[in-house]
Amino acid sequence: LSPDGNYLACVDTSAALNILDTKTGKRVWQKKEFYQLDYYEYISWLFSGRDDEQEKSFFCIEFSPDSRFAMFSRSNYFRFRFRIDGLSYASSRDTALALDLTTFKPADTGGELKNVTSRAYIFLDSNRILGMPSNKPEDAGIFSFPNGKRLQKFTFYATQIKNTGSADYIVLKPLANAKMGVFDLKNNSIAAGMNKEDAALWNNLFIFESVSGKIVIREIQGEGAGKKITEKEVGSIEIPVAAIGNLSASQISDNFSWLVLSSKTRGGMWNLATGERKVFTRGFRGGVVADDGSGVTEFPKLDESKHALALLNPLKDEVIPIRELSEKGAKQYGRFVLTRSNLKEKKEDKKDDKKDDPKLAPTSAEFDDTDSSLRTAVRFELKDFIQDKVIWSRDFPKESPYYSFDEYSGRMILYWGLGSDAGKAKLKESPELQAKVDALGNKASDYLIEVIDAFAGKTVGTLLLETGKGSFDVGSGLSEGDWLLLYDSQDRVLAYSIKTGELRHRFFGKSAAINSVRNQIAVENFPGEISIYNLETGEPQANFVINGNAAFVRFNLNGNKLFVLSAAQAAYAFDLNKIPNAAPKK
Repeated sequence: LSPDGNYLACVDTSAALNILDTKTGKRVWQKKEFYQLDYYEYISWLFSGRDDEQEKSFFCIEFSPDSRFAMFSRSNYFRFRFRIDGLSYASSRDTALALDLTTFKPADTGGELKNVTSRAYIFLDSNRILGMPSNKPEDAGIFSFPNGKRLQKFTFYATQIKNTGSADYIVLKPLANAKMGVFDLKNNSIAAGMNKEDAALWNNLFIFESVSGKIVIREIQGEGAGKKITEKEVGSIEIPVAAIGNLSASQISDNFSWLVLSSKTRGGMWNLATGERKVFTRGFRGGVVADDGSGVTEFPKLDESKHALALLNPLKDEVIPIRELSEKGAKQYGRFVLTRSNLKEKKEDKKDDKKDDPKLAPTSAEFDDTDSSLRTAVRFELKDFIQDKVIWSRDFPKESPYYSFDEYSGRMILYWGLGSDAGKAKLKESPELQAKVDALGNKASDYLIEVIDAFAGKTVGTLLLETGKGSFDVGSGLSEGDWLLLYDSQDRVLAYSIKTGELRHRFFGKSAAINSVRNQIAVENFPGEISIYNLETGEPQANFVINGNAAFVRFNLNGNKLFVLSAAQAAYAFDLNKIPNAAPKK
């Protein structure tokens, strides 16, 4: 979008350039066949993998600050180069086109402009571009536009460059030792480096988001080479919190008085009687909270802070580390810690680049086996950190299973794909299930599932899960009593009897919870609509409508109350005794 908002520039799927008038929605200019992508460039794109830090594209588009010029160029991503005897035989081309929006005619570009615009760059004004003509940091500088002559040379390197509201500064991302930096154009030096996602400058003010989530304002003081960003806060702004997104941790005390929640970056503990936040922390990944408000949460490693369990004290607003955890393979689930460790010594010079078969990988973020050393020859060990003792362990000498953990019930669900060697070996341990598989024929796309109760320290059941020749995948699950609930890739909750292995019901929706006392399931069928069903019959018993999507759903231990937290930050406690014909099972 142009700075004045009048034009939208885009490259379509045929690699044609387009300029649209935002007021009318009509295309006012087009350049067909701007760039013909090569087969090898597509291959480079297909095998590039994900990059969560920034969006990558085949092309770059930039506008001059006065919206007079639009610049299109082939980016430095997804390129190829073939060399023979040290000479380039073929490679991706540098291509750039600058359009004058006052005449809709291309500008006559030259010099180093094609090289500069293939990497991160910005317009300083309609006559100058700042960028890097090569991968050498010392080649960076300022170039004239549109003839591309070097005007100034200095040293920096970045994959992203952003203009600011101050003519003297730009933002670079990343630095060698920080997520972002502020570059002083007058002094040709880094004025500040910070582990922040973003920052803004306006006149003599430096603005960024603090750890607590508020917007902090600092002042730029001094003149010339002595100019610097002060550490003193000259102002701050509390911004409204948006809807709750994906939670990395969520737990409630059984009396529904205390709630611990965390996003990826920030977390805390709330008193539900008053709605007051009693503890505020950085993001944590697991938790448990008692009826008196005392809680234990798992904090990942951050800078000098170790990966550890910590005690939350709402009375004193304290967070006290109590036990260090392994840097990898250790995760808290309620009052338990699951540690996965490699049975063999890992050779530092040997890397396992084996990719998991997507057909066998359950579709859930809980299956975060990103380290290849935890995919084979792994020991699973469950420890009750309150009693400080190991309650269950098992070695998997070959391929380890995928897993999910219901931290409320304390049940761990292990998954093996029957098409894998590990799944076939596991199946031989159950002659009954082996006979069933033999009778049904090819079951390569199905799963073998084992449910383990951490409180009892033993397996409560093993069952075969059929997927209709791979028509769906399963993800994380819940389990209590004889019930196993699994989320699938078709936005359904599948209810299985552990004892019989039978699929009893399918419920459409997500954010489910089991009430084993009254044999019920609560599930969000539609955004903001929670339904309660009888698990034996599948019949609906009640329906609740809340403000916003359900972010967290939980029954209490007595089974007479249902707690729902909405994404709109409203907490609900429903009295199930008021539901007709929903008495506890005998």
